Amino acid sequence: MVVTLAMDAEYNAPLNDVLVGRCFRDQWRVSAGFRPLGGATFPVPSSRTTLNRSAGVLGWVLGHAPGAEQQQGETGVNRLSGLVVGFLVLLGVSQGVASASPEQLVRDTVQQVLDEVSQRGADLQQDPAQIYPLVSRVVLPRFDFGRMSELVLGRHWERASEAQRGAFITQFRELLVRTYATALLNYQGQEIRYLPFHATEGATEVSVGTEVSAKGAPPIPINYSLYKRGEEWQVYDVVIDGVSLVANYRSGFAAQIRRYKLDGLIEKLAERNGGGK
Repeated sequence: MVVTLAMDAEYNAPLNDVLVGRCFRDQWRVSAGFRPLGGATFPVPSSRTTLNRSAGVLGWVLGHAPGAEQQQGETGVNRLSGLVVGFLVLLGVSQGVASASPEQLVRDTVQQVLDEVSQRGADLQQDPAQIYPLVSRVVLPRFDFGRMSELVLGRHWERASEAQRGAFITQFRELLVRTYATALLNYQGQEIRYLPFHATEGATEVSVGTEVSAKGAPPIPINYSLYKRGEEWQVYDVVIDGVSLVANYRSGFAAQIRRYKLDGLIEKLAERNGGGK
């Protein structure tokens, strides 16, 4: 199995030696890693792509190219490519004033994001490294990386020092930016359907449901978990076909923390991110 984690001018080759994880619908664990530098193992959530649709689509959203063209045929490729649009929806979720509903924020801002990616498509294909400033500018304000990091680390967050927390947030944020940059480069005009939105008055945590589909493929549900921080809505998780991004990273990182401690995980994240520049 060959997995592509990131794409830029200097590090765009597929990464080999991936230990394939096992993903289950309701209760699942991930055991994964790759060796980008000197044989050192680094955790990456990965998924079995033969029969498990949930695992396959999660792998794609996390920036993987799971070889579905060999395992699932053209239909599998279309399913996975449809999730690129799901990420673009995620980019637009939290921009806007607090008076607008999260659903309306999605509808109002996603087109702006799609237009920018489409307009710059030729330049991005010529120089993929240009995607990183775009992702940083668009993504960073829309995520609460502090909350995501706390959820991803779980009990390890409580035991971490302020310096460790800050270092992890920085490296985790960089990892997500580089991972999702690949998704943006693969946008091909997939369609988005917005599901009916329901939230109680005064709610501070909501879920926005969408379905993403490509031609000839069944729709894939993508739900975005948001909470109200001050006057803005921010994303803290995305659930693809029932599989949580936060839970996926939590499982993979927990195994590495047990082996290398938190400082070791942070160091490996920094090495990985630095290797992608």
